[in-house]
Amino acid sequence: MIVNTILRKVTLVAFLSIVFGCVNSTQRSTDNDDLSQKTERPNILFVFADDQSWLHTSVFGDKVVKTPAFDRIAEEGVLFTHSNVRERR
Repeated sequence: MIVNTILRKVTLVAFLSIVFGCVNSTQRSTDNDDLSQKTERPNILFVFADDQSWLHTSVFGDKVVKTPAFDRIAEEGVLFTHSNVRERR
């Protein structure tokens, strides 16, 4: 129970650090006096799904479940094919 609570707090702190770090970096780039030099904002997408495996997306060949948004992201961005998340025991 204590380990679970600590893990949740660490995960929350890590997530908030990433979010506020991205916001802070884009804010600094817009405060720059040289407006002719535009930098692109980071394009970060977090996907949280419950009981969804990699098989349940059409980009990996599922004929029943249609996920056109995931398919477009896979075509235009990065698609991780060798990653693993351990199940909770």
